[in-house]
Amino acid sequence: MLLINLDLRPLVEHYAGWALDRRLSIGALRIVWGSPLSVEIENLRLANAPWGGEPDMLSLERAVAEIDLAPMLRGVLRYRKLHLVKTSILLERNADGVGNWRFGGSQMSGIALVQRTRGQFPTLLDFAASGLLRYRTTSGKDLRIDLQQMTIRAEDDNQPVKLNVVGAYNGVAAQLSGTTQSFAVLHDTATPFGADFSLLGDGTKIEFSGGITKPLDFDGVAGHARIDVDDLGKFTKLLGVEARAAVSLSLAGAFARSGDDWLLSEITGKLGRDTVGGKLALHEGARKTSDRLTLALEFPRLDLQRLLTAVRPPAPASRRPDFGSLSLRLDEGSGIVVDGRIRAAEAVFDRLHFADAVLQGRAGSGEIAVEQLSVVFAGGRIAASAAVRAAALASHVVVQLDFTGTDVGQLARMLGGATDEIAGKLDGGLRLQMTGATMLDALAKSHGQAVLAMTSGRVARALLERASTDLRALFRKGEGSAALLCLLGIVDLHDGIGKIAPLRLRTADTSLIGAGQVDLLRQRLDLIIEGEASGSLALNLPLRISGPIDDLGVSPALGSTTALDATHSPALQPDLQRLAAGNACLH
Repeated sequence: MLLINLDLRPLVEHYAGWALDRRLSIGALRIVWGSPLSVEIENLRLANAPWGGEPDMLSLERAVAEIDLAPMLRGVLRYRKLHLVKTSILLERNADGVGNWRFGGSQMSGIALVQRTRGQFPTLLDFAASGLLRYRTTSGKDLRIDLQQMTIRAEDDNQPVKLNVVGAYNGVAAQLSGTTQSFAVLHDTATPFGADFSLLGDGTKIEFSGGITKPLDFDGVAGHARIDVDDLGKFTKLLGVEARAAVSLSLAGAFARSGDDWLLSEITGKLGRDTVGGKLALHEGARKTSDRLTLALEFPRLDLQRLLTAVRPPAPASRRPDFGSLSLRLDEGSGIVVDGRIRAAEAVFDRLHFADAVLQGRAGSGEIAVEQLSVVFAGGRIAASAAVRAAALASHVVVQLDFTGTDVGQLARMLGGATDEIAGKLDGGLRLQMTGATMLDALAKSHGQAVLAMTSGRVARALLERASTDLRALFRKGEGSAALLCLLGIVDLHDGIGKIAPLRLRTADTSLIGAGQVDLLRQRLDLIIEGEASGSLALNLPLRISGPIDDLGVSPALGSTTALDATHSPALQPDLQRLAAGNACLH
């Protein structure tokens, strides 16, 4: 061995700076010539690219290396030992997608100071490092890896490589372990580099097995991946997104990455207790733009109540839900845009059962859009769409809802009500627009219309007697049923007050008319119903139904009349007008 006392630090700084076209500074440099060559460096700093977000790309407190001389003379770095202490690395890309680890220095022969390809990557038989690695995504968000200890071990160039990392990912304790093919295979650029690894962290396990054509960039990836998560909310935190989702997730499928595109396809797995299949795709957006997550998921059966409870815990039974204070404000930051389609052959919520449920829409960057919500429910189909868009310090909400062929008897059974008082097919539609920071604010600035219609069916005589204010219904039960000719209800909404008129029900024996209003701000209803026809079923004594919506009271409305209000029919939107025009109760 030969200890060189010459200060080679300025020469190394100049040579490396010229080769990399970056400023390099070294606090101290010590070289012991021999086989292997021993090098010690203290306080090294390498400047970032000119467009980078911070001054330094790399800094380290201390480095100790043992390098084989013979390969080095051929321009190849083979480290018998390389230990790095308190290393800090920032990796980022510019607007054109070029990484700051791509250096524009002079072309030269000899040793490659920074490896441009996997073929130039050094052999690391004994590598250890500690410090911090940050990868800044093109959307400007940092993925942070805190390295308590990272090791790479291999017996020789042709032997498998063992990798182990203990630290934290985005603040979540994690451990990465794996086995790859040898450094000899890594240096063969014509062959995919095989790797098997697993990541463990706070109830999360991610496994990958496959090949990588550009392992230095984790690009050109094709293989199989599995994700097991105890708590989906903790997993989103691992990805840098705060969200409550206390439900387990297990997915397995074909995994691929090419450039800015990540794909997990041919999925089999479970969300909670529900089986799921489909695919997930992530596209990294350009710098300062949103990443986009696209999903297409299929469920044979989906328990909506369990899923919604996992996302938002139920309110205590002693406290009524305060829907009025529900915030409608949306985050207008770039974040991530989710665009997807979810289909469930069967969906359940408490006692309600839905078939062929489809939800398609997108969320992110100040917008939530439900392009399609469609279900088969109670023998009919419900179709809806909605959009919530940020507007100043509030949000603008547009809702459209239509249902056709809903079986009233089935609906009553699902809701736990009487099933023998009314039967038939119910159609309806709703159009609503509102703007506000909370639900209460928005309802105060709302306008919309709703139509409810039936054109045939049957209604129990007991119900008619009660609704017709036949006092005999108080003392005996009506028998049989009457054919329902039509039923029509129209609501015209302005600033949270819905005017109900007309409201009509017609049979061969009698006709009922009604009018009133519903106050959505105060959650109150005031409605008067009376009979139009004389006869054994009608005493023409109006009934008033009024009070808080969840505690309505019924009383005689002596001296009241609804005839004038009930004849009023507002100008409806064209599609709702067509629905009402086909109902005989409009005339």
